[in-house]
Amino acid sequence: VQACKDAHFSPSIAFEGKDIDALKGLVSAGLGVALMPEMTLVDNTPRSTVIIPIADSNLTRTVGVIYPTQRKLLPTEEL
Repeated sequence: VQACKDAHFSPSIAFEGKDIDALKGLVSAGLGVALMPEMTLVDNTPRSTVIIPIADSNLTRTVGVIYPTQRKLLPTEEL
């Protein structure tokens, strides 16, 4: 939403959700557009939709990592 404000427009948000497949279905049904993590678009993207990458390097997404405390991390996990 802040990125939209920075670009001088205010999005009209009709739906928000965590079920990626449901959101893809809403877009496929013509009910709007969706901003989604790229990794959710690799496996199945409805034929009636188009993926447009966002190439603004100023946009960021914060993610975190959790892991069980009762085991040592594998070398690949540490990386």
